[in-house]
Amino acid sequence: MCVRRNDNGSRVRRDVWPDDEKGVIFAPGLIRVNHQCQMPLSAKTLLKIPLDVRAGWLVSDLQYQKLISEAEIAHLQSSLYSGLFQVEDGVRVTTNSTISHLRGELFELFLNVQEGTYHRLVTLHIYVDPTSSLEFLTPVYHATVYPTRGSEVIFSTPIALKNSTDKLEISSLTITGPFTLSVHGKSVKLHFSEPQEAAKIHVIYLGAFLGNMVVAQCKIVVEVLDSERFLLADKKFKVEFTLGTLPGNFTVFDVQKRNPSEPLLFHLEQPSRFFKICQLTGRVSTLQTVGYGVYHVHVVARNQRKQRSDAWLEILVLKKFVPAEKSRSRRHLDDVVFKISENTPVEEIERKQMKIPLFPGETVGEVSVAKDLLRIDEEGRIHVLKPLNFEKTSSIIATVPINGLQSR
Repeated sequence: MCVRRNDNGSRVRRDVWPDDEKGVIFAPGLIRVNHQCQMPLSAKTLLKIPLDVRAGWLVSDLQYQKLISEAEIAHLQSSLYSGLFQVEDGVRVTTNSTISHLRGELFELFLNVQEGTYHRLVTLHIYVDPTSSLEFLTPVYHATVYPTRGSEVIFSTPIALKNSTDKLEISSLTITGPFTLSVHGKSVKLHFSEPQEAAKIHVIYLGAFLGNMVVAQCKIVVEVLDSERFLLADKKFKVEFTLGTLPGNFTVFDVQKRNPSEPLLFHLEQPSRFFKICQLTGRVSTLQTVGYGVYHVHVVARNQRKQRSDAWLEILVLKKFVPAEKSRSRRHLDDVVFKISENTPVEEIERKQMKIPLFPGETVGEVSVAKDLLRIDEEGRIHVLKPLNFEKTSSIIATVPINGLQSR
């Protein structure tokens, strides 16, 4: 069933489109689509599943089987059997539990397919075949690779069947993306057909067919890394020590790799008198005693593909801090009072040498009160700027901040 809009904007549903609208029937009574829906040209909704399949068995790749377009996503509709299945990435229908209790049953699985605000229904007819399934050497294959045209993707375990027979035919059950499959006897190899620019994780399902039924299945997960990918965890590292000095052969820092499982070779861009780096592990350590100061080390890493990444390591060695034996957390003075007669000349006031008592190392901060009348310098000396008149100013009160070392 396809939904479209007329010229006047109204929505129209039709089971069969006129010939001039190029209607195509994919499966009798299931899906009828015109050219505006941009659907593929074939579909298959009757699917056989072996009795003893495990959770994660691929029932259908809806895009690969041309049941939905690339712009559509599918969701399961609640039904008696929907709890036994799941839809991954809106495309792949897989089992999420065993189905051995459905031996010999034929049932329907309903999918709600959506593109924007438009919805339609796709029905999968599933038959649980009483025959048992076969197995690949491992159910899931993993690989992490760089994209190179024509290169083979290497897995830790060969892609092959256990106790396979010549009657079986191995083929892809999903879209293979930038890869091509080549079958050599009873094993399968995966090659890059087109390198891609962006890093991506590809999921491919392979199936072994006996006639038109899938009797064995495996999942392939390939993480394709960006060829220009940075090899280290960061472009700048920083480490700080408060030991005063660092002894010789002292471990300073372990340079972190972006992919911990990828082997790298490390070296320093410029030789250093104080530091060295382990070629295999990336551990930076001292060659001799290192005094306090700031040091910069230029680290370079290379992988097996001769790709290069570099980073700066900043090493900060601080003087060892020795706290005072006795101290008090706050400097406090009692009120200091100076008396000045009215209209006393400024020169005579200066001769009084008025001063705030300070401990060694202490200074007076800026006083923000009565700046036009007096000034207090860092050493605590008080300077009156003009004669004082009792009627205008009877007193000057200022809070004086004291900076510096705490007194003993």
